[in-house]
Amino acid sequence: MANAKEIYGNKLEVFLLDRFIGTISIDQNEKSFFAFEPDYIDDPERPVLSLFFRKKDGGLIDTVKSYRQKVHPFFSNLLPEGTLREYLATKLNINKEREFYLLAALGSDLPGAVIIKPAVKNLAGTTQKLAEPTDKQQKYVLKFSLAGVQLKFSALMKADGRLTLRTAGSDGNYIIKLPSNRHAQLPEAEFAGMQLAKLMKIDTAEVNLINTAAITDIPADIEAIKGQSLLVKRFDRSPNGRIHIEDFAQVFGQFPADKYEGVAYHDLAHVIWIMTGEEGLKEYVRRLVFTIGLGNADMHLKNWSLIYKDGKNPQLSPAYDFVPTIAFHPDQNLGLSLGGEKQMTRINLDNFARFSARAEVSAKFVNRTVIEAIDQFHTVWSEHNKTLPFPPAVRKVLSSHIKEAALFRVRGT
Repeated sequence: MANAKEIYGNKLEVFLLDRFIGTISIDQNEKSFFAFEPDYIDDPERPVLSLFFRKKDGGLIDTVKSYRQKVHPFFSNLLPEGTLREYLATKLNINKEREFYLLAALGSDLPGAVIIKPAVKNLAGTTQKLAEPTDKQQKYVLKFSLAGVQLKFSALMKADGRLTLRTAGSDGNYIIKLPSNRHAQLPEAEFAGMQLAKLMKIDTAEVNLINTAAITDIPADIEAIKGQSLLVKRFDRSPNGRIHIEDFAQVFGQFPADKYEGVAYHDLAHVIWIMTGEEGLKEYVRRLVFTIGLGNADMHLKNWSLIYKDGKNPQLSPAYDFVPTIAFHPDQNLGLSLGGEKQMTRINLDNFARFSARAEVSAKFVNRTVIEAIDQFHTVWSEHNKTLPFPPAVRKVLSSHIKEAALFRVRGT
């Protein structure tokens, strides 16, 4: 039976927007190394892989650093986490900690415009003959990676409207988030949260609810999951091809395990202000206000992303993962700190003033945006909360939360 090393070799080729830009190699001690191709380094018109590699003068950071069992944080963040990683690793017969081989196996359908393939030549420069996948791996056709913890799959919407889980060799254009066995009606709650954001004119990913039983090709070992699933249209895919994105864990070079650590919301604001200007900053601040109103304690680094529609200039991506987490878990703390505070009900305008100072942005502009967003949230909540499909228990928790939140006792004049 062929093992992962025999199947995938010791060198991977990295492509961005169909352009070969670098390699990831692994040595006998399972230390991985990422290196850019010289042609990519020397090209002033190169597409952007990540702001993490951008020097202040616009040049490229190309220092090679090794990681044992892991791959560079940018690529590590392309891999799934938690239960989803365990599920995929088991199906692929690869140890979940061996990120190089997981990346090799899942590299054809990664988030954004990155594609990773086993190289034709090995580290010694000789042509390598890769072994055939094991029977177990050949039977496993759901060959893709979606970063995150929740059990979710890439899917194709066919011309006849049927939705089928993505198979090897075809790119998914939707994400399906399955019902949770732990949290009843979680997809319904997220759908309602996303619709509420849309009513507030926040730029959101397109979502819908679908009967899980209507999805074809669900693996037999998870067929028992019943109820509604959340269908999310992938904004990193288009009729013209892939669109590059990166989350803020990638921007800051943080491993997924550190998505709650070392960075605060003002750090994201500073980057967004520099790279996208006033329009991006306003949208970001409005989403922060909405996050607090929705009681979403899980807006960590991986739940904020940049999108490169032209391959070079980032914008804030459409919003995603707007979940009223406090209705499913009692934690009242935000994913990151805002102006020195994490507890949602305590955050007020003073916290946003400190946020502005630390982000080095206009406090007056942020304050005005916050107050406008508070009023907008009150309006859409009061007008639509009973018509949106929030489960009754979730609606009750949110109503109490909004009344308790200090920020939502502030009203515009």
